[in-house]
Amino acid sequence: MKYQIWDGQSPVKCPLKSLTKDEFLQEFPFAKNQKVLLGMQGDTAVEVSNLNIVAGNYDIDTTEMSDNEIILAITEKRNAEKIAQLEAIKQEQFEKQELLNDQYLRDCNNELSVLAMLPDVEPLSEPVVEDTRYLNYKWNYDNGYWNKTALKLTVRKGMISKEEYQAIVGEVYK
Repeated sequence: MKYQIWDGQSPVKCPLKSLTKDEFLQEFPFAKNQKVLLGMQGDTAVEVSNLNIVAGNYDIDTTEMSDNEIILAITEKRNAEKIAQLEAIKQEQFEKQELLNDQYLRDCNNELSVLAMLPDVEPLSEPVVEDTRYLNYKWNYDNGYWNKTALKLTVRKGMISKEEYQAIVGEVYK
């Protein structure tokens, strides 16, 4: 194995990819204020002087392991950490979406409670498809937020007609 001192500027070739100076310093932050001894194996530069320290940071037992095996183990640990971080972000986004869905359901239920307090009036005779209330109630029913009882309440309160109820539910209002 031949050794050379990294000049701190040139790109470094590692087993999986070539690293620029900035990428190398990001991967090996301890190298910022020192010149790092690199072991050269063909065209692959392997960080040697602190390889065991890096492996120790990842709780990797380096006994009876070659440098390449250590680097692969470190890479696997780093990839596992990145995957875990991505999964955590994904879970956080899922939980945020669940909170938004719950809030929307609460808002729909609040609207229903307001409808329940309105006085009974005679409904319109023809469906008005362009009416945003009709479209909103249809969407709530189609997506399972409201049931037939909730829609009957809107008919009773005059918010939609019996024909609109029939158009949403697919059965005659009784």
